[in-house]
Amino acid sequence: IDVFDGRTGAVLAQWDADADFTSVALSADDRFVYATGGARRDSAGQTTSDPASLTVYDPTNGQVRLVAGDLGVNDLWFPVTPLQ
Repeated sequence: IDVFDGRTGAVLAQWDADADFTSVALSADDRFVYATGGARRDSAGQTTSDPASLTVYDPTNGQVRLVAGDLGVNDLWFPVTPLQ
């Protein structure tokens, strides 16, 4: 995950991906970054039998706070607006 400054566009950091992410969202209170891992693909984009997943990051340092797996055979997508 590439992390950018929203005002300047400067690259602030790069976080390791544990899946081939299909959707990324920031919580409305800016406390968490959510990333959904695509079903049937690994972090390199290779075909697998793995189900979809969700990874929750701490936005201040990129630390993984939670990984939830086995979320089904279809990709998951977040809405355009911040998550409430």
